[in-house]
This record gives sequence, structure tokens and C-alpha cells, in this order.
Amino acid sequence: MPSSERLKRQLLEFGILTLITVIAWIGYGVYSVLTQPVRTNVSNEELRPLPPLLTTDQVGILRNRLSVGDDVLEQFSLSPSEIPSPVTLPIPPPTSASPSGLPSTP
Repeated sequence: MPSSERLKRQLLEFGILTLITVIAWIGYGVYSVLTQPVRTNVSNEELRPLPPLLTTDQVGILRNRLSVGDDVLEQFSLSPSEIPSPVTLPIPPPTSASPSGLPSTP
């Protein structure tokens, strides 16, 4: 085997081994990240239980936040032509059910 062919073969072998090493290294890195437990630091303030009752002041604050003024509602008003008409669907006749819960065929 001439030296240039031998060198090409050695470079090919080295490249393949390097590729295998890089793939194994990346695979191990991904595996180790996915199997480590997530450690989060949570303060005692965040872990304390919520109070079971709301005061009237808190309810008032929530009502003020949830109210929508007429000026906002006017932006979304629909004209009578845009309001869809109700669709009536036919009601199928009642069927009796078997003990398994499936409708029985007459």
C-alpha cells in the first residue's frame, strides 16, 4: 500500500473514531442533564399556605379589577346584522339503554 493511501486510510479511521467519541460525549451530556433532579430553591414565604377566607376588602379589590366599563363594551358592540341567528337542531327520539350503557337497537 503506498504511503498516500495509507495516510488517507489512517485519517479516515481517525475521523470515524473522533465522530464516535463526539456522539458518545453529546449523548452522555444529554443523558446526565435529563436524569439529574431539578433543584429549585423555594423560600418559606412562597411555601406558606394561603389564607382560606377572603376579606371584604380583598373581594372589593377583585370586583374593581374585574369590572368592565361601558366605554370598553362600546368598542365591541355588534350590529343586528352581525348577530348570528340561533340554530335549532332536531332532537332524536329517546332510546333505551342496555345495562352496559350502550343504546339498544329496536
